[in-house]
Amino acid sequence: AHGWPGDAAKSFLVRAVPLGLSYAIFALLHPECSEGCSELLIPFTGLILSGAGVVADWAFFSTETIQPRISVRPTLPMGDRSSRGLALAWRF
Repeated sequence: AHGWPGDAAKSFLVRAVPLGLSYAIFALLHPECSEGCSELLIPFTGLILSGAGVVADWAFFSTETIQPRISVRPTLPMGDRSSRGLALAWRF
């Protein structure tokens, strides 16, 4: 949750509800499944929707707001061995 309980709840709901709901519907129907049972489409659909929830969670909820800041820091120049001295770098 990283200090954001609202985002953690949204993440859990987007990932877990489709799969849990599909299993609940499948259990309520309680079909007598044998080979080629079409009701198995219900949990498979829940699994696919849960996978889509993982992608949606990553795309929409996995961002953290940070305060923008600019700083100037001394750095060592990168390059060949003849590079000597110090440099200043802007950090955004």
